[in-house]
Amino acid sequence: MTVLPHWTEAGTGPAIVLLHGISGGAEGWRPMFGALVAAGHRVVAWDLPGYGRSPALPESSFAAWVDALLRLADAAGLLRPILVGHSLGGMIALEAALTAPDRFERLVLACMTPGFGGMNGAAQQAFLDTRLGPLNHGATMAELASTVIPDMMALQAATDLKESHQALMATIPPECYRAAMTALVNFDRRHALAQLDLPVTCIAGESDRIARPAVMRAMASRLPHGRYVVLPGAGHLAPFEQPAQFVAALLAP
Repeated sequence: MTVLPHWTEAGTGPAIVLLHGISGGAEGWRPMFGALVAAGHRVVAWDLPGYGRSPALPESSFAAWVDALLRLADAAGLLRPILVGHSLGGMIALEAALTAPDRFERLVLACMTPGFGGMNGAAQQAFLDTRLGPLNHGATMAELASTVIPDMMALQAATDLKESHQALMATIPPECYRAAMTALVNFDRRHALAQLDLPVTCIAGESDRIARPAVMRAMASRLPHGRYVVLPGAGHLAPFEQPAQFVAALLAP
């Protein structure tokens, strides 16, 4: 018997599926549930396999994650949902739409790059050193989160928001985080963007130093039906730093 990923849901109506980033979890989306449900949607947020309450898969790869996502959609009875992904979740959403475009109504990709694997090797290594180096030297996930999360957010981000996302990251099993990081830095779907015949909203954080606004603007321009939105005063965790603006951009036709 194949075990499904865990998901959290609320509401009824046309479905919106929320995929979190490499440092997050389903619970990170919960503050947005109310607004999305009030707008008439069924909201479904998963825990990436190996994260939260989702069992780990034999391998951590985009193909395996997409397969798990499609199985979740079947089990939950999701018919052509809006697929929303943040950071790593945006990469998974893009891969899912390229794999099975008929399964989704449209995409919302936040704070992600379609070509991390195409970056300069030195830049990739520097990123890995920042994210995995502390673990290699004995740091806990909580200790890593205390430096990674504040660095991802805009300077004016609220202290309680930083603390809640640090606490969420601290729950991630180190081996699952390592495996996800390895997959992330090898992702490169830039050359497939022109094939995606779905509406796609690309949402950037104005102060994002990881998925820079210029990168997301360029991605939107290469998509046949791409739209670019930037959230002022937000960093890499833009959906959570500016939830009202993010929800408005997500729901815009």
